[in-house]
Amino acid sequence: MHSDSPSLVRWLRAQCSRRRYQCAFAAAILMLLLFHFHTTVVPMESSSRLTSHFSTPSIAREVSARSLLSRPISKDPVKIPKIIHQTWFPAGSNMSERAQSWVQTMREQNPDWEWVLWDDETNNLLVQTYFPWFWDIYSGLPKEILRADLVRNFYMYLFGGMYADVDTEALVPVEPLFIGHGTSVASHHKTLSSLPPSRSPLVQRAFMGRMSHSDDLMASAAVPNGWMASPPGHPFWLMNIIFLMEHPEGTGDGSVEGLTGPGVLSLMIKHYYENFKNESLRQHVCDRVQQRQPSWSIFCGDEYVHNERLRDALILLPRQQIYPYSWADDRDSVCLAAHNNPLFDADECKRLMDVDAWPIHDFYGDNKSNWHLALDVLSWIFWSNATILLNKWIINSTAFHYPILLTCWHLVFATIVTQVLARTTRLLDGRRNIPMDARMYCRSILPIGLLYCGTLVCSNMVYLYLNISFIQMLKAAGPVVTLITSWSWKVAKPSIGAFINILIITLSVAMAVSGEIRFSWLGFGFQFASLVFDANRLVMVQILLSDSGQKMDPLVSLYYFAPACAFMTSLVAWQTEYASFEWSSIAQAGWTVLTLSAVMGFMLNVSIFLLIGKTSGLAMTLISIPKNILLIAISVILWHTPITSMQLLGYNIALWSLLFYSIGWNTVKAHIGALRVLSRKSEENEVLLADRV
Repeated sequence: MHSDSPSLVRWLRAQCSRRRYQCAFAAAILMLLLFHFHTTVVPMESSSRLTSHFSTPSIAREVSARSLLSRPISKDPVKIPKIIHQTWFPAGSNMSERAQSWVQTMREQNPDWEWVLWDDETNNLLVQTYFPWFWDIYSGLPKEILRADLVRNFYMYLFGGMYADVDTEALVPVEPLFIGHGTSVASHHKTLSSLPPSRSPLVQRAFMGRMSHSDDLMASAAVPNGWMASPPGHPFWLMNIIFLMEHPEGTGDGSVEGLTGPGVLSLMIKHYYENFKNESLRQHVCDRVQQRQPSWSIFCGDEYVHNERLRDALILLPRQQIYPYSWADDRDSVCLAAHNNPLFDADECKRLMDVDAWPIHDFYGDNKSNWHLALDVLSWIFWSNATILLNKWIINSTAFHYPILLTCWHLVFATIVTQVLARTTRLLDGRRNIPMDARMYCRSILPIGLLYCGTLVCSNMVYLYLNISFIQMLKAAGPVVTLITSWSWKVAKPSIGAFINILIITLSVAMAVSGEIRFSWLGFGFQFASLVFDANRLVMVQILLSDSGQKMDPLVSLYYFAPACAFMTSLVAWQTEYASFEWSSIAQAGWTVLTLSAVMGFMLNVSIFLLIGKTSGLAMTLISIPKNILLIAISVILWHTPITSMQLLGYNIALWSLLFYSIGWNTVKAHIGALRVLSRKSEENEVLLADRV
């Protein structure tokens, strides 16, 4: 080493003043506490279950239909129980190999669900035991397909869960779809309790998928009955049954579809939307059934019929989300999915479909909700970027050089506002659905609050050392940190594809780091610590809250987390910034500016609250890409931040890798597959559709 080269100690001394050293020490303490919570907070049974899930292939557990029939009836009409219902008859016959392979995908994509295979014998037992008022009509139907069409309505009404024909192939897990629509899912035994305590409305949502290109519900193949999902007790599922009781001829066209299939289903959906928007359907169907059997009361008791909080909704998912093509409309591509087509290619068929995206809107809400969704997205982009820019300006351009105290002020402000909102509005009524006690608060809220505190402190500290443009480039590594954290907690399975994408993103961020002119290791460390804290916070929310059947929206989370975080942050500030704090810095920065900063931080949380129920994590990730690019451009304009060509190259590669990781390579290849299909259109037009993928 040359004599004029600084030693490691001298370099550290140059980098770290006493206050900086104390801040770094505080971050290290938070990391040690994180490790402590990693090993002590998560219940042992959760840890062992997660380890088992990680180390062995998972598949939905098979439960016999008779075993399911012996269980108590669920009392929770809001959550969808994790039960997959499928049917194969006659009893004792062997399922075809192709059907077995499709059923396997359904179980593999939803490994923590239960799978029940019904047959004609257990279907008869179901109707005789729980729906005796319909047995004469059911047993008198001339074809087994008619009974199979009807009995799936009983699966949904009595048990809830998800029904899928055995020729349905699952390509992605279904749970994000329901959560995106504000509907919780839970294991069946967790739905056996009574109605959840709440003063806010309880919405019972049933789901089906559109197929037809036409908006007309009475069009051919408008809404098939091959897939459906629901919490138990949704009154819509009795509409088909009552219609057949009152109209034995069905729609009158003499077809299976018009008697028990999609034809009568579409008619009932139209009838539901046109005549039962006043929450009177439950009373209507219960009255009709009780005319035949007055003592029958399954989901027809006063706690359901006369419950003003309990509402029902029917969600028709957009075309191609459940059914990738319409056998009535997609004449050019339908033959590609015909298994008896000599040119059949299952992989190419799937490449045509965007199976990674779950659009979050229903058919009847498109026209009025699109503008609302666009405004919510713009609101989130505005408040997010404005908050970042204002905080950066306060810390770097005013006398208030106290990022941890600024964080503490934001959390105190959030605590005051959420407490006021909880007592004066209904925005936080969701907290009443969460049975919060001291044990849950200490095991869930405090550790998650500690991580949230670490995220906020480190993300504000980084403004002292790095410019906004470089910070946003480093944030491109966020999904990498989150995924690696999920692997370390064993809540996600490693894969070669994900590892390669992570490697590309990491190397790209490294290129951006190497091109930074004003690089600071301390700033880089704070940004990395912020990403680690946030990733662990997300995983702990998943483990400690989601697995317990709890669901907190961002405002409710802030209601619980803000007081704890404010207290923890104040302790960190007392050890690091309070000694050098000068009250005159508040006056120099201006109370108005500091209050505006707190208001903008709170509005950011409100904008997330408005947006999160209408999009998915995928959508938020994709929207954040142009948001961050806009923020970088504004930073360059306001602060004349220099950006090197190496940074631009690395950041662009990272963004493209993140994009491909989020939406999947198959989505990009779909356009190539579509061109291939068009080139083969003439020779496929004569191939008949048989089995469907």
